[in-house]
Amino acid sequence: MIEDKSGVSALTEKQFRDLVGDPAEWMRNMEKFDCSCDALSAQYEKLLERFPNRWVALYDGEVVAEAGNLPDTIHALKARGFPPRDCLVEFLSARPMTVIL
Repeated sequence: MIEDKSGVSALTEKQFRDLVGDPAEWMRNMEKFDCSCDALSAQYEKLLERFPNRWVALYDGEVVAEAGNLPDTIHALKARGFPPRDCLVEFLSARPMTVIL
């Protein structure tokens, strides 16, 4: 069993493999995604200056695609051989957004 820290559920290794595939590959992809999150956070202002009002996709900390809308961004990722599920995709708005929680 693969333990869930929340105590809500646990998966057998087979269930985990059925859900996400090879655990080692999944972990590598999660590390690359984490690197992209860190890069976006650290370079947000710089990226916003470079790509205002654009969708950007980061993979392993690098911008690998950008476009004016989400479908074109996803298409660009696929055309370049990057699986969208492994990329961080974000809209960089030049205008501050109000979020009501």
